[in-house]
Amino acid sequence: MMSTKIRICRMSPVAKSEQNWGRSHKELLGEILHDGVEVVDAKLPGISITSVTSSYDVTIVAEAHARRALQAEREGFDAVALNCLLEPGIAACLELVSIPVVGDTGSALHLASLVSRRFSFLLPGSKKGVGSRMVRDIVRMYGFEDRVASFRVVGVPTMGF
Repeated sequence: MMSTKIRICRMSPVAKSEQNWGRSHKELLGEILHDGVEVVDAKLPGISITSVTSSYDVTIVAEAHARRALQAEREGFDAVALNCLLEPGIAACLELVSIPVVGDTGSALHLASLVSRRFSFLLPGSKKGVGSRMVRDIVRMYGFEDRVASFRVVGVPTMGF
């Protein structure tokens, strides 16, 4: 029986993501990559923001993610991974394509729930509450509000994690 390669289209919504995250992501992906898995970094043309930290940023990126998810499905990818805590456009992507679409927050929530009954959520930023409403909404969307013990803001900029 011949096995086929699993192809994952990974979309980062910010300009210079490879520069900012390249080394960290290569280390993380090194744990799962093998001959049967291919992860392709997709570019989002026309997106020039450097950090997704507000509803405005999410709105800008959501349409680009949805368009690129459609393209990924047409190109034969098996799944789409949104590389952003605020998961811009994930609902639209899930409506538009038949392949799996996963985001950072949903993945983290599911993994944390496998190892603990309750857990806290660490958020980047210097101001209490900046971005936390959106993350709380995502937590609620996935049905994990009773599992999150707290949301903690750490004094690190978004791209500093």
